[in-house]
Amino acid sequence: MSNKTKEKFALPELINISEYYTKKEKVYSVNTSKLRELILESKYRNVLVVFSAYWCSPCHESMPELKTFFDLNKDEVEIVFISSVDWLETHSDKSMLDKYGFNDHPLLSIDIHEYGNQFTNWNRLSKFLKELIPDYSGEIALPTYLLFDNKGELLSFYNSSFKADLFKLE
Repeated sequence: MSNKTKEKFALPELINISEYYTKKEKVYSVNTSKLRELILESKYRNVLVVFSAYWCSPCHESMPELKTFFDLNKDEVEIVFISSVDWLETHSDKSMLDKYGFNDHPLLSIDIHEYGNQFTNWNRLSKFLKELIPDYSGEIALPTYLLFDNKGELLSFYNSSFKADLFKLE
């Protein structure tokens, strides 16, 4: 794909973290540096990063319990969603979030310039995760949940359907 095509269809980059909180856009392109910055600037003590895709059955199955968890803990945790689909299909992931009541949550998409532009490329997702968590050596699966404190420390990591009792908020 040419750089001209990438630029024409590219998502807006998350440059200023305040834009995320004011929900200026529905979908942003992000790299790990901006995601870390978002975690560190969170007003909540915990940030749950969720990697999902609209075509993923376990992602859909997990959404009602994730929504219940969020509603019960909305003063303690922020949920940040990262799309694992091709950057041209993020509207489908955003529709999935809206369907399950996460309309107020912007969606982040892994930056195509830094991590590649192939459709649901597991190498792209793996590179992003390994850059975010250098010690990571596990398999890539969807959905993936990463619980951080607002100091950027990883508290929990989980691949599979969401189970609220696995995440102890600090």
